[in-house]
Amino acid sequence: MNTHLFTKIYNFLVNVEEEHITGASVIYQEIEDDLWVSKDELRSIISQAVTLANSQNIRGSSHHTTLLEILSEVS
Repeated sequence: MNTHLFTKIYNFLVNVEEEHITGASVIYQEIEDDLWVSKDELRSIISQAVTLANSQNIRGSSHHTTLLEILSEVS
């Protein structure tokens, strides 16, 4: 796994304002650094980052729900 990309996506998910979190904005984190990874690897990295970021949110909160929506947007 590309740990740099995982860290970048995770930091984005926990630090950016909720209204700026979309599937496209998460994928942009990969494109911005020109880190070309396979679709499957990118999905895996995003899934792991969302899971870790969501472990800090209260289940059912709007931020928790927003992060879960990312998974459906990128699959």
